[in-house]
Amino acid sequence: MLVTMASTFILGRFFCGWACHLMAYQDFSSWLLSKVKIKLKPIRSRFLIWLPVLLFLYLYIWPHIMRIFKGFSFIPLSVTENPQGVSSLYTNDLMHSMPSLGTSLLTFFVCGMVTVLFLGSRSFCSTVCPYGVFFGFLDRFSVGKIILKGSCENCGICTVSCKSGVKVIQEVKKYGAVVDTSCMKSFDCLAGCPQDAIGFGWGKPSLLTMKKKKSTTYSLSAFEEILLVGVFFVCLGIFRGLYDDFGLLLCFSLSAIIGYLSVIIIRLLKKQDTLLGGKKLYKKGDVTLLGKCFFGFYVLLFLLVVHSGFYKYHSYLGILGFKEIQRSKKSMANKKYDREKLENSLGHLRKAYKIGLVQSVDMEERLASLYGLKGDLENEEYFLNRIVEKKPMNLKVKVRLMALLFNLEKSKDAMEIFDLSLRPNSQINSKSDSLIRAKAYSLLGDYYTRMRKLDKAMESLQLATQNNPTYFPLYIKLGYLYGSKREWKKAYESFSIGIKGGAGTQQVLRYAEEIKKTYLSVITVVP
Repeated sequence: MLVTMASTFILGRFFCGWACHLMAYQDFSSWLLSKVKIKLKPIRSRFLIWLPVLLFLYLYIWPHIMRIFKGFSFIPLSVTENPQGVSSLYTNDLMHSMPSLGTSLLTFFVCGMVTVLFLGSRSFCSTVCPYGVFFGFLDRFSVGKIILKGSCENCGICTVSCKSGVKVIQEVKKYGAVVDTSCMKSFDCLAGCPQDAIGFGWGKPSLLTMKKKKSTTYSLSAFEEILLVGVFFVCLGIFRGLYDDFGLLLCFSLSAIIGYLSVIIIRLLKKQDTLLGGKKLYKKGDVTLLGKCFFGFYVLLFLLVVHSGFYKYHSYLGILGFKEIQRSKKSMANKKYDREKLENSLGHLRKAYKIGLVQSVDMEERLASLYGLKGDLENEEYFLNRIVEKKPMNLKVKVRLMALLFNLEKSKDAMEIFDLSLRPNSQINSKSDSLIRAKAYSLLGDYYTRMRKLDKAMESLQLATQNNPTYFPLYIKLGYLYGSKREWKKAYESFSIGIKGGAGTQQVLRYAEEIKKTYLSVITVVP
């Protein structure tokens, strides 16, 4: 990253033009669209040019402001995972923050082909990419420029060739170089110039060269800009976090596209001459076939947005209630209030789950938790099984399901989960997995205790303490088992560890004291 910043500071946005995979994908998309005779024209909008800035501030500045506001310290740079589970350069789970495969493919398709089709060539770079804001700022200081080095005949081919929408001929005529920070140094203009009149060279930084620019000609009227802004923020509110899977780049791209398509549909309804991809939607007082197809597409898109809005409404209210229940779970003073809140949250989440096009794992986890609190163990089991089917490596949910199956007296099913996923020969990748396995052994110990298989119970609890030595209630359980077997020394030692760890209640302390007296009397009698 430091090398990229340094090179941009000196040479300009070479990284964007030659190393960015998204830029290459957009150019490939443009090439494919050109093969089917679709002409791409950049959209000049007063609002869209500020989107990357908005996204940059939200991603990289706003989180720090919120940490300061909440009184949190800054997260230090760390190569490996720190206690907060954050790492700057290394992770054991590369896919942890990635969306599902379907959403990843949708993001790839929308941020490339669809964005280019509706908003123009390299439109993702100019209307969404937050890195472009930073690199554009550094480009203002760079001395690497596209400069005028020969005789220009004002043919304008350089401007037409530029896929970034830079007005090359106007810039080199006025400043002797391209000073627009949107220039990504991809050299399309150099390749297009028939006179070899421009080339890469050194010049003054844009910050020192640019004077006040003339007013820009925009593609949208003031009313259309307002419509675009309104539709954008409505769609952003709907799509953000939709199905617990939609990422910010996808949401920004979709919202910008739908906002612009809303402008096009208004023009079409007003019977204005309208182009899309260089093709006319309205011609000679009548809507063209393409215009009719576009209208049908927009209606379907509108219905999809409305459906997503209903889903988001119910899921949002359900999640709010769920979080409040989670916060108040430790203090259930007003059980009637909690019960009403639970039923309300569960109702919203059930509706969202029923109408959703996709059933996310996070939604199923919330439903399982709420059904568990309600005491509906059958539905809790159903949703936990659904999660295990989708995420077979989620050991935490498997242990939770194992505990539920023991409570439902389905010990055979619980033992099957343990044998398949949680025995010592199963793959344990991290410390957190080891803690989860300790919980599984603890459940197994409780089960064997109820079955009066005390030797197996003690063995299971010993393995639990090996996996999680700092979970002190395990030692209290072991102490009771050793006491029932009249192994006073081991009982006394286990109670001592548990009590020192803060796991001792008044009852435990009294029993431990009795064990201590018995143990001392035994070792006194023994010669």
